[in-house]
Amino acid sequence: MFSVSESKQVYFSQGNLYYLRNQKEWYFHPEQYEVCTVTDFATDNGIDLFGWSADNTTASYGISTSQKNADYAGDFVDWGTLPIGGEGAQAGAWRTPTADEWTYLFNRKHDGAFLFGHAKVHNRIGVVLLPDVFSLPDGLTWNPDQALTEDDWSKNVYDLDQWHKMEDAGAVFLPVYGYRSGTRLISPTAGSSMNWKSYYWSSTSSDPEKADAFCVADGKTGLVNGDARVVGNCVRLVQDIAPSADVWEMSVDEDCTLNGKSLGITPMPDNVQVVDLGLSVAWASYNVGASRPEEYGNYYAWGEVLTKEDYSWDTYRYANGKDKLTKYCGNAALGNEGFTDSKTVLEPADDAAYTNWGSAWRMPTKAEWDELTTNCTWTAATQDGVTGYKVESEDTGESIFLPAAGCFFGTDTQSVNANNHYWSSELNTEKPSAAWLLYTEVSEDGLYVVANDTREQGMSVRPVCANSARPKSSYCTLTVNAGECGKPNRMRCHAGQQVRITAASSYKERVFVRWSDGSIDNPRLVTVMADMTLTAEFGDKDTGILSPSSDDDNTSATTVRKVLRNGQVLIERGGKTYTLTGVEVK
Repeated sequence: MFSVSESKQVYFSQGNLYYLRNQKEWYFHPEQYEVCTVTDFATDNGIDLFGWSADNTTASYGISTSQKNADYAGDFVDWGTLPIGGEGAQAGAWRTPTADEWTYLFNRKHDGAFLFGHAKVHNRIGVVLLPDVFSLPDGLTWNPDQALTEDDWSKNVYDLDQWHKMEDAGAVFLPVYGYRSGTRLISPTAGSSMNWKSYYWSSTSSDPEKADAFCVADGKTGLVNGDARVVGNCVRLVQDIAPSADVWEMSVDEDCTLNGKSLGITPMPDNVQVVDLGLSVAWASYNVGASRPEEYGNYYAWGEVLTKEDYSWDTYRYANGKDKLTKYCGNAALGNEGFTDSKTVLEPADDAAYTNWGSAWRMPTKAEWDELTTNCTWTAATQDGVTGYKVESEDTGESIFLPAAGCFFGTDTQSVNANNHYWSSELNTEKPSAAWLLYTEVSEDGLYVVANDTREQGMSVRPVCANSARPKSSYCTLTVNAGECGKPNRMRCHAGQQVRITAASSYKERVFVRWSDGSIDNPRLVTVMADMTLTAEFGDKDTGILSPSSDDDNTSATTVRKVLRNGQVLIERGGKTYTLTGVEVK
C-alpha cells in the first residue's frame, strides 16, 4: 500500500504495461524488472513505451510512432480503462497516477529517510519504492536515497530470489531502460556521456503538446512538467484502495473461555497453487478459506468479504432488507428508496478473493466461468471422501477440484456434498437482487451451468489470477488481550481498516478500567495501519484510584487522578470530582 496523497492510498500493477500489436491485447509484465526487447517500434509485436494517450484517434493509447504534435492533441484517455490481461479481463480496474501523486509518492519518508532508492534488480537498473508499512526481509539490506539527485545504481543489488522476498514484503520496482523517439529506443551506448533515464507518464497535462511525466534517472529523479506527448514513455498503473466504509467489530472478555477467536480476512495459504488450465486466467487450487483442495472453505454473500452466522437479507451488507438494495442496483424498483447506480461488477474492496488473498487475485467473471465449463473436461469425482468435480484442461493436462460445498441460506447450510455454488463477480443486470454464479449437481449425468441466484446467500469463492502472476498476500493483525488472559482475539485486516473494539467482563463485580496504551474509551475505534496489540485492563467495582498521581495525599490543586465509582470513570482535581466531559459531580 502506497500513499499518493494525505487521504488516498493505492496498489501498483504487477509490472509495466505492454501491448501485443498482432493480438491487440494489453498486459502487465509478469515481473517488475521485465521490459520488451524491441527492434522496431512500428512493426514489432510487443511494445511497452507509449506516447501520451489522448482522445485523438491517432494517439489512442499511445501506440502510434507519429512525431507530429497534432496527432496527440486532445483530452487524456486513461490506459486503465482498457481490459488488461487478455480475453475476459475486466476493464476499468486500473488508472494512471496524476503528476501530484507521483511527486507525493517520491517525497514520502520514514524516520527521516526517503522510501525509495536506486537499485539493480536481476541485473536491471531502476528505482525501488517501499510501501508505507515495510518490514525488511531477514538477510537483506536496504539503503534509501538521501536526495533526489543520487545516481548509484549499485547501492541496492538484489538477485532474483532476494528480489522476490522484497516484492513479497510489498516493494515496487520501476525499471530504467531509456525512452522512445519515433521508432527508436534512446538509451546510452558504450562511451556515451548520456545518463540512464526513463520517464513514467502521469495523467496530467496543461499544454496541448505536452504532458507531465516522472523521470527516474541517475542524477535526477523528479517530475518533468511538460514532456512532449510524442515521446514514448513507460506506463505503470495503480489501483485505488477504497476507504473502508465499514467499521469492523471486535470484542474481548475478561472470561478467557470466551476469547481465542480469529476474525477478519482469511489469508491465502502458503501452499496454494496457481493452476494453468490453458485459459485466459489461471485458477487457484483452493477455495477462499480452505487449506487443501478438498476443503469447502468459507461462505460469502455476494459483495461481502467476511464470514458470518446468518446469510439473509436482514444481515446483507448492501441492502436494508429484501428488494431494498443500497449498492450494485440499476433498477429503482429494487433499490432502497429508489436507489440506483451503474455498478455491475464487484469493486476490489467488495471482492472476497481480492480482499482476503491479495491484489493478484479476484473472483471470476461470468465469461470466465463460461470458459471453464466449455473448454475443460468435467468429471464427477470423490477426493479424500469429498464429492465434487474434477475439472481438467484439454491443453495442459492440469486440473482443479471443486468440492460440492453447497450454500448457506439463513443460518443453515444446504446441498452440502451434493451441489456447487460458486460466485462470479458480475451482477445480473436484469434482476440486480441476484448475481451470476456457477451451479452444479454432482451426478453421473452431470450438470454444470452458469446461473444466477439472490445475493444474500453464502456461497463458495474460487479465485483467479493472471496466468503469469506471482500472488502474494499481506495484511495487518490486531491482537486484543483481556488482562492476564492468555487467549487473545485476533483480527486480520488490510492497512487502513477501522475496527471498533469493546472490552467487557462476565464477572459481576469486575469492570473495564482502561487499555494498555492509556485510553479509557470503551467501545473504542482504532485504525489499523500495522500489526497492533492492545490489552484491556479490568478492576473491581469501587476500587478507587485507577491512575495514581505523583501526589499521594491529593491535596494539591493541580493534582489530577482517575477514579472508579459505581463502575463510572471520573476525574478528581483539587478536591472536586468531574465526569470525563468536565461536569462536576456533587
